[in-house]
Amino acid sequence: MAQIGAHCTETSVADLTNQNVVYYLPEYNIYTIMSTMTKHRIYHFPVTRNYKLLGSIFIGDMVKYRIKEIESEATATRHYIATA
Repeated sequence: MAQIGAHCTETSVADLTNQNVVYYLPEYNIYTIMSTMTKHRIYHFPVTRNYKLLGSIFIGDMVKYRIKEIESEATATRHYIATA
């Protein structure tokens, strides 16, 4: 809206909406989704099946997932070193 300026109250939502929606199926690889989010600077994706919206996945979800994954790997590595 900042780009439109004073005419923003005359603009419809359809004029601002991207018609080329990127969506994912639930079985898609999480790393593929993260890569696409990063590459295209997209912060949320709809998740669909048979053109029906199942939910949305947000970049915050991806960050939480990666942090949890990295923490788990670090714990496993510390345990391995401690018992070696």
